[in-house]
Amino acid sequence: MKVGNVEADDVFVVGDSDDEDEGGGQRSEAGQRHDAAPASPLQPDINYSTVESRTGTDLPPPYSSREAVSGGKEPEVPSISHSGPLEYWIKPGDTLIGIALKHGIDGRLLCKLNNLPPSTLSVTPHLLHTRTTLTFPPTSRRAPSPPPSNVQERREKEKATRRFQSVTKEVDDTVARTYVSLAEGEQDHNKEDTKVRPDSSLEGRAIDQYMDDEQWEVEQRRLGSGYNIRASSTGSVSPVAFHLILSLPPSILPMASTKTFTREEVAKHNKQGDLWIVIDAKVYDISKFSRHHPGGLSVLLDEEVAGKDATQVFFSLHRQEVLQKPGYAKLQIGVLEGEKSIIKAPQPGSISKIPYAEPTWLTPGFHSPYFKESHKRLVTALRKFVDEVVYPDGQAREADGKRVSQSVVDALAEKNVLAMRLGPGKHLKGRYDYFHEMIINQELSRIGVRGYGDGLLSGMVIGLPPVLNFGSEELKARIVPDIFAGKKFISLAISEAFAGSDVSGIRTTAKLTEDGKHWIINGTKKWITNGHGGFTVILVERGEGVETSPIKTSYSPAAGTAFVTFDNVKVPVGNTLGPVDGGLIVMLANFNHERWVMCCCSARAQRLVVEECLKWVNQRIVFGKPLVSQAVVRSKLADMISRVESAQNWLEHITYQMNHMNYKQQSAHLAGQIGFLKKYCTSTAQETARDAVQIFGGRGITKTGMGRFIEHYHTTVTFDSLLGGAEDVLGDLGVRQAMRKMPKDARL
Repeated sequence: MKVGNVEADDVFVVGDSDDEDEGGGQRSEAGQRHDAAPASPLQPDINYSTVESRTGTDLPPPYSSREAVSGGKEPEVPSISHSGPLEYWIKPGDTLIGIALKHGIDGRLLCKLNNLPPSTLSVTPHLLHTRTTLTFPPTSRRAPSPPPSNVQERREKEKATRRFQSVTKEVDDTVARTYVSLAEGEQDHNKEDTKVRPDSSLEGRAIDQYMDDEQWEVEQRRLGSGYNIRASSTGSVSPVAFHLILSLPPSILPMASTKTFTREEVAKHNKQGDLWIVIDAKVYDISKFSRHHPGGLSVLLDEEVAGKDATQVFFSLHRQEVLQKPGYAKLQIGVLEGEKSIIKAPQPGSISKIPYAEPTWLTPGFHSPYFKESHKRLVTALRKFVDEVVYPDGQAREADGKRVSQSVVDALAEKNVLAMRLGPGKHLKGRYDYFHEMIINQELSRIGVRGYGDGLLSGMVIGLPPVLNFGSEELKARIVPDIFAGKKFISLAISEAFAGSDVSGIRTTAKLTEDGKHWIINGTKKWITNGHGGFTVILVERGEGVETSPIKTSYSPAAGTAFVTFDNVKVPVGNTLGPVDGGLIVMLANFNHERWVMCCCSARAQRLVVEECLKWVNQRIVFGKPLVSQAVVRSKLADMISRVESAQNWLEHITYQMNHMNYKQQSAHLAGQIGFLKKYCTSTAQETARDAVQIFGGRGITKTGMGRFIEHYHTTVTFDSLLGGAEDVLGDLGVRQAMRKMPKDARL
């Protein structure tokens, strides 16, 4: 059984802090669900009402035939009897009210039959053109005309795009439409070419080109030019390598033409069907693509774009990685004579040069007393690995809601990263401290996808320490190696519907059998990631009586947040962790490290938002000037930078103390400090998210495009304030620990 981020090999530690696989097919025009093929980009999933066909007798048309014709009397048309609903093919200049008048059909009936909102008759007429055809009632006064050739062509492209996505699993509609458009252009160009098979379908040619691009990329990687993507267990290249890769370096892009053009030559190609533009000194022929541009043709025909240098316009609307996708890179036909490209794509493993995009210890010219050469070597190697292997999988899994790809887990295990995520201890050899672990946590947080970040075995980070610290040697020998190898998964299950921060409210029970050899466990656990007199912590292996189901949350099902049910689960007494009724000791020993890990991730995630905002305000032009010229924007940036720098510096200070304390000393001296730091990180993160949305405007609440990372961060950031203990609880913990240390003789 596999649900969300929990599989048949999973084990649970009963005793996660608060922390699904959403399905659902797309709808066709008629409102039926189709799970196999993605929805057409021309027909969005809009369901305004339940449609029942009515005849003209019970809902008479409000318009007479005389009213239906402007400027004269319409000749009488005999009533036409049809056996069923008819299709009307929509023309470019059509409006719904115009069609209703011309054919003598009630406009409201057309809306209901075609699942359109009534506003299509008035204030939102453009919604008509989200589809190809309209359904007419059987009693319509005249038969619809046959489909125009261009509409038929559009429908064929639409079908080809759906089939293309079904075969390639490409989730980006824009990429799919581009490949289909290029395949169509290739057909036009090679009409007389006998090498082109007459029976070759449009989607077939597009798929062939897509696969050719993948194979080309594989060969480039084999030669060492760019990413080194792991192959799947079957020997084929994993889809992770290609689907939703958003930052391919220039070294592995398709070879662009080195032909040079003058600006005057480019300017001659400025009309529909013959359209060139310049972006960053590169010349692109978008004549074919322009018909499929998601923003419409009119944007490309604007006098500031067509045949002109569109660099500023382009980067005010698109992220730079768009041009690096092979489908778009192929549109480049040359470069401008005597000019060089300025905008460079980041290389895998590179350190950002954006101010405050990196902690100061990684910024050239700054020094730190905490970080040594071993830390710098680790960040260099790990960042390249994350950029090449983890990042592309993170974007893909966050989009489709599936579990972290096993190939990524295997790669992490192979490099021993899974073991290193648990911090210093006997499970590791060599010199390894909490600063090394901080680097691992923060580098994995750079991928910018919150749900996937939790799904990336964060359950192991908080679920395995109780086994390492309190499990028997036999239990550790049997469980730990498979978890570090990525073959089994583990999560910490504390929270219930009845108990969150109040662990004393736990209702799950464990009763000994009469022979005293087994526990019989009954109850439920909720919000489990990857997943009392006193209370006892027990390791429960996945088996009979253990069921999991996904929980819908505000962020991606890739996190694997699950509801876990235990129904008479029989567990050996040897799986008990720590003393019976001594579960509080086990959990307290784990809480400090768990919260510290969350602080590491929160501080780094805020820094990514700062980097995105600094890039945006520098390139966004408003009122003829960069957005950063506005004093209010600079003020918000100042607050954001101050928050992230203070959080990082406080974190580094606490990490230094952890390196010089054992677990007992950390509990005595750092529990309050770590509680305060987590409260500060998660509260300032929400302020940063709010400011970032204000800076990005509408783009900051849009799931795709320029502000996609901001939208995602703003949507998911509140989760951090709940995980590992709510902010108020942690603040109270810190104050109570401080008051216990108040000198008895202290007075004002």
